[in-house]
Amino acid sequence: MNKIRVDRVIQRPDGSSVFARHTGFFDLRKKIREKLGSLGVLTTVYYPVPLMEQPTQNHLCCSDCTPIPNQTARRVMSLPMITDLTVVDQEKVVSALLS
Repeated sequence: MNKIRVDRVIQRPDGSSVFARHTGFFDLRKKIREKLGSLGVLTTVYYPVPLMEQPTQNHLCCSDCTPIPNQTARRVMSLPMITDLTVVDQEKVVSALLS
């Protein structure tokens, strides 16, 4: 069985947030999104293009100057995490990820 690395977004101890999505970093994101979608699990990529590659910013710097945002943009993906997500739906998301 192949292992795929998944990293969580870590929140600072002095911060707080109200999450509507659970965002992580996924190797093989496209393949995982396709698999989850085929199982009815909605995923979202909110910022697929790093700021420095946006048309309004790309003249300020080359993309080689910002490697972390570039790497992050390729791996970041959000999973559903809404207040009315039932236990059955939670198990569906987990099962889909494990498959």
